[in-house]
Amino acid sequence: MTASDRAPANPATPASQGEIDTSFRFYELSLLGDLHGEVAARRPVVNSFVEGADRAEGEPIGDGWPRDARLCLESKEKRRLEGAIRAYGPLVMGEVIGTTCNSLIAGPKLKELIERHCPGVPIEFLPLSIYKSKDAKRPLPGTYWFVHPVGFHDCIDLEKSSILWDDDHRQPLRIREMVIAARRGAAAPQLFRPLHAWSRYIIRYDLAKAIKDADLDNVVWQKLAVSGLPAA
Repeated sequence: MTASDRAPANPATPASQGEIDTSFRFYELSLLGDLHGEVAARRPVVNSFVEGADRAEGEPIGDGWPRDARLCLESKEKRRLEGAIRAYGPLVMGEVIGTTCNSLIAGPKLKELIERHCPGVPIEFLPLSIYKSKDAKRPLPGTYWFVHPVGFHDCIDLEKSSILWDDDHRQPLRIREMVIAARRGAAAPQLFRPLHAWSRYIIRYDLAKAIKDADLDNVVWQKLAVSGLPAA
């Protein structure tokens, strides 16, 4: 499902008509993008991170970012993509490049919207190129960045969420179904990564609406449940 299909409700709709205040709407971005249909089949999906790059959790990594940072398709994905192109038509890139390595890879339009809606927020935009294989001499078309929010926001309601805990029930191992605590979430920026689930990217209403209005290709999200909403 695309961003257009997941469109946020009209911001002018009052909460008294059954809509949640826009301050308390949160959406989890799909880092894989849209996986359904012939167009999706012609998009590359990257299964490994930039070689030689640091993945320090929550810390700035720009100083050590490789000058010629590249993402390379694995041989199985290269064969799959080439088969889809032969069957359905030319390569399709999009504003998000799907990855299985917990990374948001954004094109220039999405990058510009994030920058516009997150002024002063510590987010690194680290440039990279995408290659069909490690031996390829030329990158695939398009300009892309790894979007790396620095730090995390403590806004998950651990009591309401569905969680796989460690044996001592002290540390969450995996958040199966995430619920955002309204008051703590309201203090987060328009794009952030939550504490206890640092590999997941959350956007808020204003940025989601801007993405929807811009009709960006291959940007997909899922609405999150919210706890502790103030009374209407």
